[in-house]
Amino acid sequence: MYHALTDTWEPGVHPIHIGVEMFEQQMAWLSMQNYESITVTELYQRLSKKMSIANTIVITFDDGYLSLLNKASPVLKKHGFVATLFLTTGFVGMSNYALAGDFARDLPPADRPLTWEELLEMQSSGWDIQAHSCTHRAHDTLLDEELARELDESKYVIKDRLNKDPKFYAFPFGNYNENSLNRLLKANYLAGFSVHSGQVSAASDIRRLPRNEINMECALPLFARLARSGYRSNLEKYRCWLRNLLFYYPRIKDFVKQSGG
Repeated sequence: MYHALTDTWEPGVHPIHIGVEMFEQQMAWLSMQNYESITVTELYQRLSKKMSIANTIVITFDDGYLSLLNKASPVLKKHGFVATLFLTTGFVGMSNYALAGDFARDLPPADRPLTWEELLEMQSSGWDIQAHSCTHRAHDTLLDEELARELDESKYVIKDRLNKDPKFYAFPFGNYNENSLNRLLKANYLAGFSVHSGQVSAASDIRRLPRNEINMECALPLFARLARSGYRSNLEKYRCWLRNLLFYYPRIKDFVKQSGG
């Protein structure tokens, strides 16, 4: 899971936005290891048909930055890779992210939201564009009507502007609760994506599939470990196993959070 790419990382920019050189090194490593790049749509199709997903990689970007078009696309094309963009529809066409309020506090200063024309260009070149809400608010804090708007309107806008009915959804900040997971399926999405560590398998909860966040601290050895195992360490793998066991039913997680745990 990526966000924006930047030519040079600057103090004050959030470390989830990584340098182009780092991204190029990571894509080159995947290519040398003979990974097959697939979109989230292809991932779902293979899981549904019980096909092997061994040695495949799903490259996703969140939000919708111009740098995906002018910096990420050339690198992906060079290595023959495809990617999925989870798009925050409410920011599309803004002249800069300053108009997005607090969301823009630590973004690369030279970046801006994509326009619908640019998104059409990306889609025609192979990008799989899916939904990531309208306003990028944490979904575990929203009232029912607010949650319904984020899920439904982002789907409608993408369908209207890109002539594509999005079937996959990434929760902003990776945050969800029992209600948002249930609403996801009611809104006719086939799968949802979180920001949990791990690898996707047939046993994964289709409503909150894991994704590994790649940031400025992710040097190539760590990236290789994440690609191969889905975890930063054996200890993290064990902790995630315990967490998934404890929160197998999301309502338990909701109860712990509400209780201040």
